[in-house]
Amino acid sequence: MVTRRAVSEWLAVPWRLDAAVAGLLLVLAEVALQQEARADVDGAGRLLLALLAAAATLPLAWRRRSPLLVFVVVATVLMGTGAVAKGLHLVAPSTQGPAAFIIAGVLAAFSCAAHGGRRAALAGAGVLAAGFAVVPVPELLADKSVDLGLYIALGLFLGIGILFHGREVRVVELEQWARFLEHDRDQQARAAVADERARIARELHDVVAHSVSLMVVQAGSTRHTLPPGAPGDVAEALGVIESSGRQALVELRRLLGILRTEQSPELGPAPGMAEVETLVDQVRLAGLAVRLTVEGERRPLPAGLDLSAYRIVQEALTNSIKHGHPSATDLTVRYRPQALELEVTDDGGPTGPPPDGTGHGLVGMRERVLLYGGTLEAGFCGSGFRVLASLPLSETGS
Repeated sequence: MVTRRAVSEWLAVPWRLDAAVAGLLLVLAEVALQQEARADVDGAGRLLLALLAAAATLPLAWRRRSPLLVFVVVATVLMGTGAVAKGLHLVAPSTQGPAAFIIAGVLAAFSCAAHGGRRAALAGAGVLAAGFAVVPVPELLADKSVDLGLYIALGLFLGIGILFHGREVRVVELEQWARFLEHDRDQQARAAVADERARIARELHDVVAHSVSLMVVQAGSTRHTLPPGAPGDVAEALGVIESSGRQALVELRRLLGILRTEQSPELGPAPGMAEVETLVDQVRLAGLAVRLTVEGERRPLPAGLDLSAYRIVQEALTNSIKHGHPSATDLTVRYRPQALELEVTDDGGPTGPPPDGTGHGLVGMRERVLLYGGTLEAGFCGSGFRVLASLPLSETGS
């Protein structure tokens, strides 16, 4: 059983819809012409009327694939049908022609311009001008406004089709531009992530290199101060540690050379959570009122995590200054048994950083949090913006 949904899906294909419209107009035109035929018209005359109806309607099935050719055929048939039918006395002189012919003509004219573009529309207008000049209006036709009205209708729908074509071209251009912007945004996001990862790697290099250097120095010092009776395997093990450490330092320097950019590296010791009060004072001098709250007992943190925590606080406070206009910002540092939580909340309103994480500051914070398996929440909260980062301490040896 054919359902309405099945019919809709079948007609959703453009060429099927065009074929269905052409078939429907053919049936309407055939019925109308046969009814308008004179009573004394023989079989050959009725066959000619049927062929005229088919020539005026069936080409519409190809109106999207060959819009100009379809319009030339349909328009030529329409402009000549009246002269042929009335000249051969197939219909009465006062017959104005079936409405299906007019519908077929305006649809062909619209398709010529809408799907063929300006050049096809200009060519179609030329066909109309030639037909108006060449095809005479039969003297037997009492009402001559019918043919003139056909020309006006076809010309009008050629113009409407040009407007529709321009709109379609504009829509396609906007879609292409939207895809370009989306691609460009994705590229910028990937570049921002790569830059932040390189920056984090450069900072962590200093931390790791310092720890490895201490290990090498201590191993070498211990090996040289071993008593004479110490087991030989102990000295050998210390030598292996020292040699491996020096090799690791060489590889770290090579890695740093790859990560270096034209920007000069920051000099001085890497900051940590012990310098948060100094950072808050600097932000206050920049005009942002910051309230610092520390919950829990402060304790030493692993060097890499300590640096990342400091940078997260720094980025969050910088975002509050750059993207919002808060009157006050709350910074809360929570030392949990298994995690370090950093929360920055301001009242800067809806002009804060984007909640989807596309801001470069949020990218850096997210990369630092992911490096240690933590979580980051960033988004609008009430009238302000809130950043909550949680860095686990269980896997760091803290």
